Amino acid sequence: MNLKKRKDSSLVLIFFLVLADQSTKFLALTFLPTVCNHAYALGWLEQIFSIYVPIGALLLLFYFLGRAQTKLARLSYALIVAGGFANLIDRVLRGCVVDYVTLFTFPSFNFADVLISGGATCLVISFFVKTPNKDES
Repeated sequence: MNLKKRKDSSLVLIFFLVLADQSTKFLALTFLPTVCNHAYALGWLEQIFSIYVPIGALLLLFYFLGRAQTKLARLSYALIVAGGFANLIDRVLRGCVVDYVTLFTFPSFNFADVLISGGATCLVISFFVKTPNKDES
């Protein structure tokens, strides 16, 4: 698959994942108890970052997405970018991230957080897995 098609398919995936996240947040705000999370990283880092740090991180991740050599790496970066962008939308529009899933004593989280965590996990795996299917076409 050529570079343009890889980027296009990643952008389509990112778009639909962000749409899914924003839809679930809308439904959660309508029907579930929610938490307005002003912190970062599942509530562990209070507001020590400005909004510019997440924007810079997303730009850097987009760069890596364009350079990813394997399908797993591209998927990983796409998941992380989608989750980061979805949470950034919340920060810009609402001043906080809407969280609606609470499990026991674990910090509240949302679908975008699952995308980020899943993408990071897949990315780590992609560093260790030898894949014969590098995209060279």
